[in-house]
Amino acid sequence: MRRGILLPSLGLRFLPKRSLGQNFLINQGAAQRIAQGLDLDPQDVVVEIGPGSGILTKELLKYGAQVIGVEIDSRLCQILRENLKSERLLVFCEDFLGFDLSPWGGNLKLVGNIPYHLTSPVIERLINQRERLELIILTLQKEVARRICSPPGRKDFSSLSVISQLYFRPYKLFDLSPSSFRPRPKVESTVLGLKVRKELAVPVPDEQFFRKVVRGAFGKRRKTIKNALKGLIPQGREGEIFSRAGVDPTLRGEALSLKDFSRLSIVLWDYLPKDET
Repeated sequence: MRRGILLPSLGLRFLPKRSLGQNFLINQGAAQRIAQGLDLDPQDVVVEIGPGSGILTKELLKYGAQVIGVEIDSRLCQILRENLKSERLLVFCEDFLGFDLSPWGGNLKLVGNIPYHLTSPVIERLINQRERLELIILTLQKEVARRICSPPGRKDFSSLSVISQLYFRPYKLFDLSPSSFRPRPKVESTVLGLKVRKELAVPVPDEQFFRKVVRGAFGKRRKTIKNALKGLIPQGREGEIFSRAGVDPTLRGEALSLKDFSRLSIVLWDYLPKDET
């Protein structure tokens, strides 16, 4: 029979749900550094995705900020409410992917230890609600954090790099070893900052179309950009389109910069049939 894991911040044993990808932070020093990275003051509202055992929540409350905890596990919701009684803490027992930030105004700060299998949908949710956000700090799988921060020309550069950098200014804070969590994950983690851009990093004709172009470019990494985007380029117009965009059609997606993708998407948008625009 599984006995669960000991969570020092709660002083009790807890049986994690594997389906939720629960790996709880137990590194007190890391919790303090993450809270410091948010640069909080009493006027701030900070949203915490998955407060879990509350080790980081306690640090956030020390700054006098309003803390909105969004926890999907009903067992932990009850524990948090019982152990962290504060008029500045609200715990919502919900899935963050469906949580609406609009009631809390704008210029929110957000922090969370993200289950590795939910990284993409969480990033997508943050993009969709970015107008409410000012600063985000996420604990992610180290490999994913590298991809988000990667410049063009490196093997880590991907569609996630381009799309993330379109909306955010990513920066690395520090790495965390598996021993900083219980249960121990099989991979290393990185604490990553995302400063929300007030304006997109580059001009785009349409955000969804830009993302379609980017994802198409990286869909088959061994293909040149010309072949990877074959389905978006009118037959016989390839030379004209790439010439107008100033992009070498023999390059692969990882060799293109955000500005390259911007110019290419703008030119391609001009060639779309009217009923598709």
